[in-house]
Amino acid sequence: MENSIKHKARILAEKLLSESDDDRISEPGVWEVWNGGIWNGGDWRVGDWKDGVWNDGVWKIGNWNDGIWKDGTWKDGVWKGGSFLGGTWENGDWWDGSFHGTWIYGHWKRGAFRGGTWKGGDWYDGSFEGGTWKNGRWWGGEWKGGKWVTGWVRYKGGWVTSKVSPDIYFKNNPV
Repeated sequence: MENSIKHKARILAEKLLSESDDDRISEPGVWEVWNGGIWNGGDWRVGDWKDGVWNDGVWKIGNWNDGIWKDGTWKDGVWKGGSFLGGTWENGDWWDGSFHGTWIYGHWKRGAFRGGTWKGGDWYDGSFEGGTWKNGRWWGGEWKGGKWVTGWVRYKGGWVTSKVSPDIYFKNNPV
């Protein structure tokens, strides 16, 4: 029995080691659920990510529930929790977790932006703890630090363009 298990393990290891990058590209419906493990490149086209480590690749669409994102490009989808440690976020809904990278557009619901560049989108709640804010709409939340270049701040039911961070703007313009 032990030889049979070793034989099956060796065959599986050989198969995994021989896979090309094309073998790791997900087709719609193929990667419906990912629960644990390491993603080392290729395109994720649809599905639910339950947990694991994302090393590189392109995320096309799906739901991210938890895990560690190390690098790559996020095209669209829903992020529900975990750590985004590097790469580019192009669009989607961020519900919770910590972020460090380049944010191009999307909807930030809550969580911690811990560094990188915010280029646009809607910020509803959460804490901006570091990095550079270049543009976008600030609905509310906590500004804890970083550099504010320009953006819109929700003030008295309307939008105002601000060249100073929300904490300074509201200090100088009480509601």
